[in-house]
Amino acid sequence: IALVKARHEILNIFVDQNPMSQEKVDAIAYYTQYNRQPKYIKDLLVSAEANSPEFTAIDISNVVSQHMADQGAEFLASAMRHNSTVTSMNLSNNHVATKGACFIADMLTHNTTVRTFTFNNNIIEGMAPAEAFAEMLRHNTTLTSLSLRMNEINNEGALLILEALKINDTLLKLDLRDNGLPEETVSRLQSAV
Repeated sequence: IALVKARHEILNIFVDQNPMSQEKVDAIAYYTQYNRQPKYIKDLLVSAEANSPEFTAIDISNVVSQHMADQGAEFLASAMRHNSTVTSMNLSNNHVATKGACFIADMLTHNTTVRTFTFNNNIIEGMAPAEAFAEMLRHNTTLTSLSLRMNEINNEGALLILEALKINDTLLKLDLRDNGLPEETVSRLQSAV
């Protein structure tokens, strides 16, 4: 396991004839998936985990050659959970779907330094991401700006977020435009922040 973790070029390991616990097999699978991440994601993870003082912003919104997707979002969420230097994140246009969005929202629940978070034009659908972001807003006391534009958040999900805003008194800006929400919901959301 230590070898797979330390050697980022290891992408596959065949363990079918080796007697090892499921826990070890899962750890090897995790690190080989980590090693398959694009170099820019791995570099971000190293900086985030190291809490480098000069590392204060993440903007991977315009990386068009390789998108982060759910797996990258999971790794980034894990690295950022206790990061104390990054104050701004832009993960727009990264093909992050429902599972990845939930990892990111959970990270924001626990992170105490990110103030601005932009997550536009990903592919989150259904109630789970809206529920996760609403839950995050109930607990997060540092986020001041949240943008979830163009994410197919439906009216029911937006109303969950609206309900969470009754508890959150730190968020100053919320952008849910281009989600196809009824004008009444948009108006209520704007009034809540």
